[in-house]
Amino acid sequence: MGGCQVTDLGCKAIGDALLANTALKELWLFNNEIGDVGGEALGDVLRKNASLVTLCLNENRVGDVGAKAIGEALRSSTSLVELGLGRNQIGDVGAAAIGEALASNSSVIALSLNHNQIGDIGAASVGDALRSNVSLKILRLRNNAIGDVGAEAVRTAIARNTTLRTVNFEENPASPAFHAGIKAALEGRRQ
Repeated sequence: MGGCQVTDLGCKAIGDALLANTALKELWLFNNEIGDVGGEALGDVLRKNASLVTLCLNENRVGDVGAKAIGEALRSSTSLVELGLGRNQIGDVGAAAIGEALASNSSVIALSLNHNQIGDIGAASVGDALRSNVSLKILRLRNNAIGDVGAEAVRTAIARNTTLRTVNFEENPASPAFHAGIKAALEGRRQ
């Protein structure tokens, strides 16, 4: 359902249907007009639906409120493996909620938060989660507003995390030394 002009209202209807559906494994809603209301509806789905493995909301309008609802749902979700939230309007509050959830989530292996408005606070929260997360292998943070403080938090977490294999951190305002530090921390981990 990518590029189908799905709005919050349509997303709520999809969410209502998914509360009873136990067969659907992947939901691709990229390039639509889904905002925080739709994000909240999908957060509710993730709390109750144990069959959804992939949720792609890339290229929408989900902000901190929707990301926070999705983050809260990730705390109890055991089925979701891939979450795409790239190219939305997520800032530090939403990233922090997702980061806090990742600390205890053991199912998500790929997370895309690229092309958002995440700064040092959100990146530090994600970094804190990586210290205890045992499932995440792919993290996309490209093209956000992450500076040196957030980059150092991510780098330090990578050094302690043994499962992470790929971190896409390009096009953030952190200094080149911090970009190099993240790459160095991942050396030898490629699959």
